[in-house]
Amino acid sequence: MSFTLIVRKSPPPKGSVTIPGDKSISHRALIFAALAKGTSEIRNILPSDDVKRTAAILRQLGVVINEFEKFWTVHGVGLEGLKPPKGDLYCGNSGTTLRLMTGLLSAQGFDSRLTGDDSLDKRPMNRIMRPLSQMGARIKEERQGGKRFVVIKGQKNPLTPIYYESPVSSAQVKSAILLAGLYVSGATTVKEPLPSRDHTEKMMQSLGLDCQVRGSEATLKSTTPWEGREFVIPGDFSSAAFPLVATLIHPHSSAKVILRHVGVNPTRLGLWDVLKSMGAHLKMRYHHKGPGEPVADIEVIPSKMQGIRLDKNHIPRLIDEIPILTVAAASAQGETQIRGAEELRVKETDRLRALAHEFKKLKIPIVEHPDGLDITGSTNWRGAHCSSHGDHRIAMSLAVAGMIAEGTVRIEDVACIQTSFPNFYTLMKSLGAVMEEKVE
Repeated sequence: MSFTLIVRKSPPPKGSVTIPGDKSISHRALIFAALAKGTSEIRNILPSDDVKRTAAILRQLGVVINEFEKFWTVHGVGLEGLKPPKGDLYCGNSGTTLRLMTGLLSAQGFDSRLTGDDSLDKRPMNRIMRPLSQMGARIKEERQGGKRFVVIKGQKNPLTPIYYESPVSSAQVKSAILLAGLYVSGATTVKEPLPSRDHTEKMMQSLGLDCQVRGSEATLKSTTPWEGREFVIPGDFSSAAFPLVATLIHPHSSAKVILRHVGVNPTRLGLWDVLKSMGAHLKMRYHHKGPGEPVADIEVIPSKMQGIRLDKNHIPRLIDEIPILTVAAASAQGETQIRGAEELRVKETDRLRALAHEFKKLKIPIVEHPDGLDITGSTNWRGAHCSSHGDHRIAMSLAVAGMIAEGTVRIEDVACIQTSFPNFYTLMKSLGAVMEEKVE
């Protein structure tokens, strides 16, 4: 059974929608609630495939998690309460699950073994395993029957403090080390080339942990137990980016969309800053701007934008948004150059190659480079038969492009959208998108 999305030229997007919960924060809320003493409630959690993988693994480790319509409850077991799993821990397609759980499990006193689907098998783990091994973790990769397994041996001695200078800016690397640092006597520090998203640090601080951030350096100085609490997950800016760009690029000036309850953490607003520099008309009204995760409503109207040049200094704050930024760039005047984005080659698919391959089908002028793309603005987009390459962000970006293309854009293999944005189809249709789902 395969899922196909058929998209046709659509009227101007109009309306107000609430964006589903942030995927990155949902993962972290589950983990920190599991390690709390007592029960936590998580509201507006994203019920996506990736988040459900993290929940399933925590259940295998002895944590009771109940899913209700409006919230989930997590009965925390405390820092020392996780139980040995019975069987392998399957992460599906979720790199966040694999990497964060590897960090957490590397400090436990029992053995564990993690694996995932074929796509996840190809994503690099040395960047996680190297610093964890330096802390004393006993961890290695094994191949069996064509599958990769991350094998972690139970710790006989506590992990040791580390000052780690990461060669890449990666919130997953940083978070894995900080989670292991919960079990260290002494300071755990991660220094990155450029700051990556800081949801783990903010959540640690909100729980009363001594986690300090100075520029691109994060340090967990000490750990004290914390009680269960309420977690309220803001909307995911990476998901908001799709209706946002769909509105920005629409040729009819009557389009106007309000995106409600969006998380606007500064480490996530790279796309916002780039679009504003390109000439986008965007407004933000804050609900909360103090400690913790800032939240705002975003108002979007169509805008005439100019091409821009981006380098490696821009990439960490918009790494997940580059596929939809490519759609925006294709509608802008002039050329947009993206460089320093080679990390996209080790995502769910090789996103640089996939974007170049699929956008050419739509008659969008695009050139692939080893570390980026050149996109020339054009108004002559055409319908085509496209593939998601099994990547949720490629699928949704093609759908947004299809809303202003002449003819029909047919996107194969869109079940992957469930990874991050389960209600993408219904939300976009509520704003006026002409889309049809088919099961074949």
